[in-house]
Amino acid sequence: MQKHLVFLVISLFFSLGIAQSINRTIVSEIVFIGDSNLSDKKMTSVMELKKSIIFNPSDMKSTVDKLLTFHRERGYLYAQIDSVSTRYTLDKKEVRLSFYGFSGSQTHYGTIEIIADSLNVKQYRQFLDIKENDVYAPVLLENNFQYLLNYAADYGHPFTKIEIDKLSFRRVKNKN
Repeated sequence: MQKHLVFLVISLFFSLGIAQSINRTIVSEIVFIGDSNLSDKKMTSVMELKKSIIFNPSDMKSTVDKLLTFHRERGYLYAQIDSVSTRYTLDKKEVRLSFYGFSGSQTHYGTIEIIADSLNVKQYRQFLDIKENDVYAPVLLENNFQYLLNYAADYGHPFTKIEIDKLSFRRVKNKN
């Protein structure tokens, strides 16, 4: 009786393993089509989808979101992914993923004007790492704001707040 039970469990486990491996589609290729200013290698490095792994269609939205965030963190504020196509082999064992989009031009900070009623504007400007014409980087902007708030609090102004009255970006033409 115990041998039959062990055999039944092993058979069931083996059958499920074969059934699952038959339905698995492997990513055979990932291509980016469009005018991206970032390399394919850099873009695939942030994706959970990789070549030679099992394809899960439900991962597509998070993959597109990560690619757009990756572009925006590098100053490509207007990057877009217009569509993603999936091309399966006839036996559905492999899929080719094609991402269509563009990064556009990098966005740069425009004029930075600081108005303060707590500390001297020169003091704030001295600690601001962002300068006019620097590439837009949202994380750097947030870090700078937090540093300035901490600085003000350390010098007796704990209720200081930062308001962005006007945010301007500019396109810097290549010097080539």
